[in-house]
Amino acid sequence: VREAEAFFLEAIRRSEGASIEPFYDLGLLYHYAGRQAEAALCMERVLKERPGDAAARQLTGRTSP
Repeated sequence: VREAEAFFLEAIRRSEGASIEPFYDLGLLYHYAGRQAEAALCMERVLKERPGDAAARQLTGRTSP
C-alpha cells in the first residue's frame, strides 16, 4: 500500500494537482485500506471536476451531484 500511495502522491505532485485521475486512484486505495477520511478527501477533489462521478459520491456519502 505504501508504494502505491507514494506513486499516486508523486503523480499528483508532478501534475501540480491538475490531473484528477491520481486523486481518484489514491481515494480508492485509501478506501480499500480502511482509511475512509483520507479517501473522502481525495474524492471531494474528484467531485470538483466530475460532480456526477458515482463512486466518488458514494465514498463521500453524497447521494446526488
